[in-house]
Order: sequence, then C-alpha cells, then structure tokens
Amino acid sequence: MPVLTYISAKLFQTLGTFALVVLGAFVMLRLAPGDPALAQAGVAATPEQIELIREQLGLNRPFLVQLWEWFRGAFTGDFGVSYNDHAPVTKIVTDHIFPTLQLVALTTVLTIVLCIPLGIWTAVGHSRLSRWVGNTITVLGPAIPNFVVGILFVLIFGWAITGVLPHYGYVPFSQDPVKAFLHTILPALALMTSGVAIISRVLRASIIETLNDDFVFVGTALGVPRKRLVWTDVLRNSLVAATTVFGLFLGVALSGSVVLENAFGIPGLGNLLVSSFDARDYPVTIGTTLVIVAAVLLVNLVVDVLYLFLAPRVRFDLGVSTR
Repeated sequence: MPVLTYISAKLFQTLGTFALVVLGAFVMLRLAPGDPALAQAGVAATPEQIELIREQLGLNRPFLVQLWEWFRGAFTGDFGVSYNDHAPVTKIVTDHIFPTLQLVALTTVLTIVLCIPLGIWTAVGHSRLSRWVGNTITVLGPAIPNFVVGILFVLIFGWAITGVLPHYGYVPFSQDPVKAFLHTILPALALMTSGVAIISRVLRASIIETLNDDFVFVGTALGVPRKRLVWTDVLRNSLVAATTVFGLFLGVALSGSVVLENAFGIPGLGNLLVSSFDARDYPVTIGTTLVIVAAVLLVNLVVDVLYLFLAPRVRFDLGVSTR
C-alpha cells in the first residue's frame, strides 16, 4: 500500500471522527440544562420577551433544522454569531487561540527537553539516585492532577513567595518574549507534570528493551562508543512508543488547559469554553469545542504518519511502502 493511500485513509478516519464528535457536542449542549434566551433576557423578563429572543436566536426551530444550518455554515467557514458579543464566532475563537498555543507550545518544548535526557539517564544509569528519581517520578507524576499542581503554584507564588514569578495574567510572546515566558512558565510546568512522568517512563522501558537488541552488541563489539549508540540508534528505535504517548499527552494538555487557564487568568480557549458555556452561548461553545477537537485529532494524525518514518518495522507490519 503506498504511503499516500495510507495517509488518505487516516485522514478520512480523522474527518469522520471529527464529524461525530462535533455532532455529539452539539446534541449534548442542546440537552444541557439552561436556556440561552432566558440568559439573554434576564430573570425579570416576561414569557413573551423570552419567546421573542428565542425566535431571534433561531432556538424555536426544530433541532434537526438547527443542526443542518450549523453544519452548512461550518462547511463555508461561518460558525455563527455570539449570543452575547454579537460578533462572529470565528473572530472570537481566533482572538483566544494564541494564548492557548503559547501555553501548549512552551509545555511541549519543556516536556521534550526534560523527557529525553531523563528517560535516557534513568535507563542507562546504574546509580541509586537514578533509580530513585525514576521510581519517584513514575509514582508521583501520574498521581497528581495538573490542576492540583497549578493551584499549588498559585498559592505558593501568589501568597507565600510573592514577586518571584507572576502567577496570574497573560503577555503575548510577540509583545515581550521575556515577560511572556515568565507568565507562561508556571502553567506550563503544571500542565506537563503527568506528561513528563508517563513519557519518560515509557521511554525508559523502551530504551532498556532496545539495549538488548543485537545491533547494540554488534556496535559495541565494533568499537562504537556507547554514548553514541544510545543517543542515536537506541534513542531513535525507542521513540516509537514514546511518540504514541506524547501524542496522547498533547490531547490531554489541550483539555487540561481548560482548568489551568482559568486558574492563571490566561484568556485562551479553555477560558473561553468555560465562560461561553456558563453564559449558554451555544455558537461560541461549539466553535471552541470544534477547534480543540480538531487540534487533538490533527496531533493523532501526525503521530500515525510519523510511525512510518520512525519505525520501519511498523511500516512493514502495516504493509505500507514509501515508494
């Protein structure tokens, strides 16, 4: 099977999953308690006023009609207008996407920078310290939710140790890179807690298994330095399993940013999702969900394609040819 056929099949599966997830979100949001018309009119509004607003918002039409009109607009890039701000949903989501991208980008860089040396050290290191660090991270990392770490950071740097690192607010990277880094480092560290633990553990196990392969013994016998073997051939063959977990971690990071952005005052997609749902602003909630789901599915698609180049064995098992 040619590689383009494989990628096309994966892309088709991704689009199908995307449509089903958005459809489920649309249905669940309509079934959630609360009335957008009542939220717009206020508690003192008369039933006639509420019904008028419901008609203006199109909420009095049948559910299938609303669903069809939304999908028809989505295919043309029109995701509706916000009930509260009366602005296009596309503009609102675009204005909030960059803070989330800045947070996730820094989290990704820090995770990669920490996981690879940590996984190698705990795998090839024979000291008691390396074993203790590996076991501690394995146990504590996945056990502590990232929002708990985030709240602890807010308490420590907001109340106990003030003036060291900013614990609230957002500064764009384009405006001031240094201040942007300082404002993003705490939520990024909180967001990467479980990811570093799981990815480094998977990478450590994969490296230990790869060190027992024949090519390592052959390379050692031929005089290739062990450090060179570990950082090139062994690491490359061990990245397949870690790449899978890393792709899943990015999806978790996007979903985990919902809580952390509110805790650290970052005006990103997570903050927008919570505020729009609280206000029953259906178009904004659906648009934000669409962007988050699309990002997660895109990451998974990229990971599936990377398999073909990171692991020839996987490519052979799948029957995929790069020719």
